[in-house]
Amino acid sequence: MLRRGLVRCVTESQAEIVRAVAEQNNVPTTLFFRAITGRTEEIEHGLQLNEYYEKNNIFSGNEPIQLKPGLMDFSEYPEEAETLKTMTFNLVEAMNDQISKASPEDSIKQRRYVYISINKPPFGQKSTELINKAVQASSYEDEQYYEATYLGCIIKKMIDLKMIYRIVKRNGHGYYLQA
Repeated sequence: MLRRGLVRCVTESQAEIVRAVAEQNNVPTTLFFRAITGRTEEIEHGLQLNEYYEKNNIFSGNEPIQLKPGLMDFSEYPEEAETLKTMTFNLVEAMNDQISKASPEDSIKQRRYVYISINKPPFGQKSTELINKAVQASSYEDEQYYEATYLGCIIKKMIDLKMIYRIVKRNGHGYYLQA
């Protein structure tokens, strides 16, 4: 209970009080430090996300992702540049669609949390195909594999350009992104 309950709801300073009270009442605290580390990271990510939103003028959460002409440069893949540009447009359109349909009751973070399926149109096979043929990655568990795919290349570039915040999670079915 201590690991999943109270610790996940407190600030860093309150966590020490929770630990002390738990010890006074003989509540096991073996999982406490893992939980407090997770909570500390969560707080830090929240602060970084708020800073990102402020720098990018995201105040309501409904602001669409802007795809400025020429910003996404794919000159390192000249033969695939048009495919990458089309996939980028489709990705931005899919993310903006989800953002626009988010509930006004949701937090800004929730409104800008999107899921991109790699198994459905408009992405499908190209999203998992390797664009960087030099990479010898072959497993969905391999970080290099994701970064070498068409969609992974686009998402990484969008993160580098601060168009989206980060990849929250990814698997063989899709990407969970914080926009």
